[in-house]
Amino acid sequence: MLDNYEENFLNKNKVKSLLNKMEKMNPNSHYMLVGYCRFSYKSGYISYNDYKQPALARARQYFRQAISIKPNFSDAYLYGAYAHAFSKKYDFAQKLANKARQLSPNSARVDILFAHLAKIHKDYAAIIQYAQAAISKEPNNNAILSKAYNNLSKAYKGLKDYAKADSIYKKIIELDPESAWARINYSSFLTKNLKNYDEAIEQGKIALELAEIGMAHKVLGKAYYEKAAQLHWDEKQYEASLLYFKHSTEQYAYDSNAWYGLGITYYQIGYKNRNKSQIKQAEAALKKALTIDPKHQEAIENLKHVEMLLNRLEKSS
Repeated sequence: MLDNYEENFLNKNKVKSLLNKMEKMNPNSHYMLVGYCRFSYKSGYISYNDYKQPALARARQYFRQAISIKPNFSDAYLYGAYAHAFSKKYDFAQKLANKARQLSPNSARVDILFAHLAKIHKDYAAIIQYAQAAISKEPNNNAILSKAYNNLSKAYKGLKDYAKADSIYKKIIELDPESAWARINYSSFLTKNLKNYDEAIEQGKIALELAEIGMAHKVLGKAYYEKAAQLHWDEKQYEASLLYFKHSTEQYAYDSNAWYGLGITYYQIGYKNRNKSQIKQAEAALKKALTIDPKHQEAIENLKHVEMLLNRLEKSS
């Protein structure tokens, strides 16, 4: 259940309930303490490499309690290493990983841990080595495969081998087609690395059909924005870009560039047609961009042009 925690946050209460029952049965259970360690750092996750520090502190404390009861419990060192790595205590995390390897020399989960630590140092060759070792040891374990593929995707991206990275993302989705996060990650990759905005939009939509996750809206909004920017600035298809800028702001309302793009597009179309309503929409969008980023220079300059045009239209009407 903890392995799938990221995929289904509804598991949170179930996990906590099970750990509470284990604690009542045996308050000195090293299994329970390691479970609380994992639960703590997973529940403290914010985004990317950010975690709530109190949650990480609790995770490290549970690790210390676990090894005080069972000094040679491999899982304690395994998950304690993650708790310390997420706390950016990398040297100590590596020591714990080495201890886990000593206690469980043939563990695929330890290989995944070593891949994670190699990822921190951007040692892409080591990431690939450890991930492939984990796959070879447990080729039918979907939890291991998912983590190994995730590490491989990051390694190949780091090496700029986008064709291999793309094939890995597809394997991740094939492994679990109902994973919203797999779709989110793939959508982000398609936008940033392959510039395949149409497919990125499609994957973002599927992610939202699978689960209502804030990051899915953000990633989909980014894909819409890049598609709009391509139509607007590269292809000069202003009217076609308008819809995509709108979709971008609807999905993620905190991107000043998306609001700027929407505003400048309304301005260009409205100026061409002398359409006062569209120029007012341009003004509203540019003001919105500046509420998000008051130093957005292009928005500042173009808002002046929009306001001057509105004044002229007011005087001529």
